[in-house]
Amino acid sequence: YTVTTLALVAGLDLRLAVLVVVWIAVFGWLAKLYLPQIRKNAEATAEAGSMITGRIVDSYSNVQTLKLFSADGDDRYIRNGFDIYLDALRPFTRRLTGVRMALTTLSGVMITVIAGFAIYLWVEGSITVGAVAFTLSLVLRLNMLLGRVMMQLNGILRNLGVLENSKAMISQPLGLTDAPDAKELIVTGGRIDVSNVTFHYGKGAGVLDGIDLVVRPGEKVGLVGPSGAGKTTLTNLILRLYDLEGGRILIDGQDIAHVTQNSLRGNIGVVSQDTALFHRSLRDNIKLGTPDATDAQVIAAAQKAEADDFILGLRDNRGRAGYEAYVGERGV
Repeated sequence: YTVTTLALVAGLDLRLAVLVVVWIAVFGWLAKLYLPQIRKNAEATAEAGSMITGRIVDSYSNVQTLKLFSADGDDRYIRNGFDIYLDALRPFTRRLTGVRMALTTLSGVMITVIAGFAIYLWVEGSITVGAVAFTLSLVLRLNMLLGRVMMQLNGILRNLGVLENSKAMISQPLGLTDAPDAKELIVTGGRIDVSNVTFHYGKGAGVLDGIDLVVRPGEKVGLVGPSGAGKTTLTNLILRLYDLEGGRILIDGQDIAHVTQNSLRGNIGVVSQDTALFHRSLRDNIKLGTPDATDAQVIAAAQKAEADDFILGLRDNRGRAGYEAYVGERGV
């Protein structure tokens, strides 16, 4: 539309076309000047918005704990988060307002100048009154389209700020990867050898130092110790949720550092202290470890866990019952 407008206005009078070019050039310069600043403010606002959302979710997720400590009426933590969010939002909105005022002023001035010059040309006899009306209709339409372009750019940059914030959070390099020569773990008996294992969570000392342990096939072993002694840490190391800082862990003679993580964890059954359920049907939750399990296998697993009877009696708020019932986030 801009090119067409220039061509039509130039056909009436080249000087009018020059004014339109000046208008578009100044518009582009202002956009180039302000848009990077808007993008920076949008990223800061998205970061602050993510923070306050996290605080609200944290409070709602732990509402029972808040009630137990009579802290459900204390909203200072969330209010402080809102203050931080508003501190980030205000510069963003001020910047947007400044851009809109600048562009609105520019458009108003240029429309007035072009209209005045068109009338001057008409009085001079260079163009007809129809040409004046035609010119004004074109520049008013151009003004509307330029405003729409700026609104679209504002929206894009707002969303780009959210995207950049999300990308910074999730696009992190993997800290734990399979070795280039990693093979599938082959379990024959289930012997576990923990040999001189050291792990400090990256600190200089503490947690596990020179641990040796042998779990023979068929043995049941309990790890006993005070909180923080490293019981859960040792279990996580056997699952290779962390890389060792020293020593080796072998399963049936195979170093877990040289087998694929999926094959390692696929051969180990874990019942954690924290019972977690996905917001899906009970059937889908039971099938999580074996996605291709049949319905008969799902029911058999529930029966072995002595859960079949109460599962059949469940019904969610949408009327789904039994294994099709949704249990809610984390089972609540």
